[in-house]
Amino acid sequence: MTVQAASTPEVDNPSRLAALDAYGILDTPPEQGFDDIVQLARDACDAPVALVSLVAGNRQWFKARSGFPACQTDLDASVCVHALREPDLLVIPDLTRDPRTRANPLVTGAPHLRFYAGAPLRTPSGQVLGSLCVIDHKPRPEGLSGREARSLRALAGQVMTQLELRRSHAAQKRVLDQREVLLRTQGAVAAADGDLDAILHALVEGVLTATPQAEGAVIEMREGEELVYRATAGTLADKRGLRLPLQGSLAGACLTGGEPLLVPDVHTDPRVVRDLVEVLRLRSCILVPVLRNGEAAGVLKLQSSRPSAFAEADLGSAQVFAGTVSSGLAQAGEAEARREVRKVERRRRAIFDSAHDYAIVVMDLAGKVTDWNRGATKTLGWTAEEMCGKPAAVIFTPEDRAAEIPAKEMHSALTEGRGIDERWHLRKDGSRFWASGEMMALREEDGPPMGFVKILRDRTEHREDVARLQESRDRYRLVTRATNDAIWDWNFATNHVLWNEALTTAYGHALAPSDQTGEWWIAHIHPDDRGRVDASIHAVIDGDGTGWTEEYRFLRADGSYADVLDRGYVIRDAEGRAVRMIGAMFDLTKQREARRALLASEASLRVVLDTVPVGILFAEAPSGRIVGGNRRIEEIFRHPILPSPDAESYGEWVAFHEDGRQVEAAEYPLSRIIRDGVEHARLECEYRRGDGSRVWIEIAGAPMRDPDSNLIGAVVAIADIDARRRAEERQELLNQELSHRMKNILAMVQAIAAQTMRGATDVAAVGEALGNRLIALGKAHDVLLGGAAERAPLAAIVREGVGVQEAASGRVLYSGPEVKIGGKAALSLALMLHELTTNAVKYGALSVPDGRVDLTWRLTEGEADGPSLTVDWRERGGPPVAAPNRKGFGTRLIERGLSAQVGGKLSLTYPSEGVACVVEAPLHNFQAE
Repeated sequence: MTVQAASTPEVDNPSRLAALDAYGILDTPPEQGFDDIVQLARDACDAPVALVSLVAGNRQWFKARSGFPACQTDLDASVCVHALREPDLLVIPDLTRDPRTRANPLVTGAPHLRFYAGAPLRTPSGQVLGSLCVIDHKPRPEGLSGREARSLRALAGQVMTQLELRRSHAAQKRVLDQREVLLRTQGAVAAADGDLDAILHALVEGVLTATPQAEGAVIEMREGEELVYRATAGTLADKRGLRLPLQGSLAGACLTGGEPLLVPDVHTDPRVVRDLVEVLRLRSCILVPVLRNGEAAGVLKLQSSRPSAFAEADLGSAQVFAGTVSSGLAQAGEAEARREVRKVERRRRAIFDSAHDYAIVVMDLAGKVTDWNRGATKTLGWTAEEMCGKPAAVIFTPEDRAAEIPAKEMHSALTEGRGIDERWHLRKDGSRFWASGEMMALREEDGPPMGFVKILRDRTEHREDVARLQESRDRYRLVTRATNDAIWDWNFATNHVLWNEALTTAYGHALAPSDQTGEWWIAHIHPDDRGRVDASIHAVIDGDGTGWTEEYRFLRADGSYADVLDRGYVIRDAEGRAVRMIGAMFDLTKQREARRALLASEASLRVVLDTVPVGILFAEAPSGRIVGGNRRIEEIFRHPILPSPDAESYGEWVAFHEDGRQVEAAEYPLSRIIRDGVEHARLECEYRRGDGSRVWIEIAGAPMRDPDSNLIGAVVAIADIDARRRAEERQELLNQELSHRMKNILAMVQAIAAQTMRGATDVAAVGEALGNRLIALGKAHDVLLGGAAERAPLAAIVREGVGVQEAASGRVLYSGPEVKIGGKAALSLALMLHELTTNAVKYGALSVPDGRVDLTWRLTEGEADGPSLTVDWRERGGPPVAAPNRKGFGTRLIERGLSAQVGGKLSLTYPSEGVACVVEAPLHNFQAE
């Protein structure tokens, strides 16, 4: 998240930045695994915002985010940089109070961030790449709970596990991709049929494809003291034909030195031709010498406009392609030779088609041609007319003629009876062909020699077959060098097993010839696997099958065992006997280590799922089949997860909307995501649990997608919100009750105040009277609220109404049955009793020591309206009483207040012994609300 922060040593640490770059994660598209983790972090910490934040050299970038729109921020406003130096969680309860964050514009302004907690993302080497953080818009003085902190740490570990697996997968994919590109390139080279330009173009395109960080590639060939751009690709595609001096250039240094070069920044290399750097958009590069017949003939160069774009692995890949370039140059030369040979073969084929397989030349003793058959014409090109009378030495090569080979052959024929040779000969067109020949002296019976006959047979094809066989052997040797698989060739006749170099590079074995046997191989199989493997391979060899595959443990030279996958194919002769077996042994160690790491990651994720406080359900697409969930879901539902085979079967989950309707199968979030294609779905409903009880739940879901964004399933989180819903209902009820009571109180207070002050002349007296009346009103409300209901016992109302006057304490005697009356009647009765008591204290029975008041109430049965309630107030032992000359507010309140409220009759009389007041009304009126 953002906050004012300057660049720190932790941010600019080259080792940390290199570690971040090695993961190749920055600016990559969203991935479901990381998105799931931030959602889990958000749920686990009950936070509106969660981020996977990676701190680069000049920014912080979010690999995954939830609740925050921006995908990156500048480093001059980053809170996550503070997590780089933390050994554990960084928790800031209130961002406005922390000196590192209080000036942050996102804290002082929208979106008003207040809380931050981040777990550092630490590599196995100890470098911190960033953090997994949660953020809130309100402060949390208590920080994170222990469970939340553990969840955040565990999820941060899952982020690093995802990064490690992602990097391992990318490395494996890069090796496989490079191997695939190399094989395609070699196929293109072979298909070029010796066309040098096509070969070089295929090679430069191939190496550029195999090295994604390279922007341009070129093969520079030496011509005298210059290097010429012979084949170009990428950003150098338009530079074909460019010439550079051999001396004073990086490519020249590579070629003359005969060593590959990895140049991270050409700006710091003195060997660079400065005026070409900008033209070529060159900043970093790889240069590898290209050999022809063992000598440097050119340079393969890969370049980028970014510094430090290449690693040692890229240099190794370029060297493999440079070897292919060398092979391509050799193939081009060989193709030219084959083209020449094909010319000869066409002539030879014509001779064979006419049944003339031999060239026969007859010569005199001087070596001149005297006869020339059609086979000679077709073999050598001259006609009999052209050759007769001319020296036969013309069919010999200049070097042979210089060495007097024709004369030596004739001498051997004369002295030894024949002269046999096998050498190159010339045709009329000057081309050469390899022939086996025999020269014999022609003699008459027992006479002196009269001449010679030379018989030639074209042996060029045989010689070419030998050359092709050697070429095939060389190609096989190069192919076996280009793979990490241990390739083996088992000759059953000699029991000799030929291995490629991978046996040494991958497994450490450097075999002496005496060790290259089938017994040595079988002996290096793990003892627990040996019998099985030995039996299975001999079952194929001794039977009539051809293919064999086994997995076993193979002993390395260092004493450890490698898990390998071995495949072989049996070669049989015409009778079906096994004569050879060829195969390849692939090391499975890294693959299985990656598999174990993945299983460990899945186990960790299961622990996390079982730790979070919400239920989790997973379903596959497109069927909607439920494939799993965590333990919390069963705790909420109180039954096992239903094995729903498809989205239509979601109807087995019984739940109800707020209006009582049952939730349809298509309304559940899982169905809406999988069947309707929505990105997010949410539902609140009342679920019927396994024990028959009901609980309010909230279901929130999101889709799961593969790396190609195809929908593969959906996940929902299910939270128990029953307590929250019940609390909301209770709060709503209380609010309604409070509103109702406040309206009644305000109306009554307004009426009391208005009547008390009407016609008043003494402010102090008015204040005292109004205060006492409001106290009485308050005490009546205390009685109502104490009962937590809309009704109150009549005895309590009487006690509180009379008790306002201390002088009345103990001298007002009251009795009656237990009766509850409504709130409105209770307030009016309390005010009436307050007025009667006040008048009795001032003027009536309670104004003298011996006076008292009898207050009773009784129920009497009525006919139409049911029981009636009568309240009777009678004063005794006071001064003589007379009716007042004027009625004040108190008298009017007594006469009209309660009786009007309950719709009853009131009698207020003034006999000499004391005031009497009787109120009578139907009980249901007293109890009305």
